[in-house]
Amino acid sequence: MLFLLAFGLPLALATPPSGAPPSAAPTALANGERVAAEALITALYAPYLREGAKTPELREALPWAPALEAAWAKAAADPEGGQAAPGFDPFIDAQDYHLTGLRVAARREADGQLVVVASFLNFGEPQSIAYHLVGAGAAWKVADVAGRGGSLLKTLQRW
Repeated sequence: MLFLLAFGLPLALATPPSGAPPSAAPTALANGERVAAEALITALYAPYLREGAKTPELREALPWAPALEAAWAKAAADPEGGQAAPGFDPFIDAQDYHLTGLRVAARREADGQLVVVASFLNFGEPQSIAYHLVGAGAAWKVADVAGRGGSLLKTLQRW
C-alpha cells in the first residue's frame, strides 16, 4: 500500500484523466523538417569522419541564430589569454578527435524548438552533442550547441 502511495499516486496525478499524453510531450516533426535539420548537422561532421580532412572554422561552420552570432563576435573581439573562443571544438566537445559511429536524430520539443542530437564515439568514448535550432524548413539556424562542456552560447557570453 505504501508503495502505491509513494510511486502510483504521482504517476496517476501526472497522467491526464482523458488518458491523452501529457501536454509537455514533444510535438510532431514534419519529414521535410527532419531531413533538412539532420542533413545540416550530418554535413558538419563529414570532415571529422575522414582521416586527415580539414575541419571547418568553428564560427563559419553553421548558420548561427542572431544571439549566438553576437556572442561569437563579442568573444572573438576579446581573446582570453590569447586563445580564441571557445577554447575547444563544441562540435566534438574536445580539442582532439577520432570520430566513429555518427548518428543524427532530430526531434521537436514541447516548446516548439527543434533539437538535433549528434551521437558518436570519440576515441572510443560515447559523446552526444545537442544542436538547438530555430527557423523552419531548409532555413535552420543554430541557437545553441550543448555537450558535456555545457552551452556554447553561455560559454561565449562569459568569455
